[in-house]
Amino acid sequence: RRVHGEFNFDPAAMLLRFGGVWTRRSLGRSVRVVNGGLHNTLAPSQTSICAQQRTFFSKADENLPPIKLVEPAPAFELKHMWFLKFLGYGSRKNHMLRNSFYSYEKCFKAGQNPKLAEALNIGTNFQPRWMLTAIHVWFLHGRLLHGGEDGKYMDQYIFDRAWEDASTRILEQEVPGSLLDKYLRKVQEHTFSAFVAFDKALIKREEGDLVGAKADLETALLDYLYDREITADDQGLKRAMVYFEREMRRCAKFDLYDIYEAKFDFGPPPL
Repeated sequence: RRVHGEFNFDPAAMLLRFGGVWTRRSLGRSVRVVNGGLHNTLAPSQTSICAQQRTFFSKADENLPPIKLVEPAPAFELKHMWFLKFLGYGSRKNHMLRNSFYSYEKCFKAGQNPKLAEALNIGTNFQPRWMLTAIHVWFLHGRLLHGGEDGKYMDQYIFDRAWEDASTRILEQEVPGSLLDKYLRKVQEHTFSAFVAFDKALIKREEGDLVGAKADLETALLDYLYDREITADDQGLKRAMVYFEREMRRCAKFDLYDIYEAKFDFGPPPL
């Protein structure tokens, strides 16, 4: 692969691709905008200017057990295991790369949950459904920022899955492939702006300004989740506030190891 004029060899990704795991059919189009543009390897820690100021998601459980490695098939164990290890198969990073598909799938299913969309009064248009998925990615992003080196890699991999999903959704809107990069850039900028707004509301909360934090979160949800198509007294927005606060608290208590292994679940829709 070539990113910004530099060639980066990823043997594990190559193995997955030739093995049929990482293909256009399974991922949609893998998008990279080069020559100065946005691409799906943006550092997640740079997606929000306030990310490093938050302490809400920090939890003193950084001494994690080693990630369990997937055992190779018996037929490969003796003859070909050395080759798989040479390609990076079974390493920590490769294990998290593969598990990132399952972790992002949890965000995807939560964002596409029809009961949740109905409870929050969200339509079926591209923007609200995508932002609902992105909000769940933000929950994990906040937790993974405090996961050290492993958390950084897993965070990056989940963001990669998010941009791949976004590109597939854009193409499903009958957007020409030649314009995909342009539309993906707009989606990324909109998503990052939403994350900044959520971070600012969370920082006010941590500083003790609960009234200001609530007002900022309400404004952020109106702007980015609802696109100002509802009013502040809508019951859907009130339930969205309850759901956002509840899931943010739950995700702050997630064991990092459970995120690495995709052994977590988001809560049910609010009543």
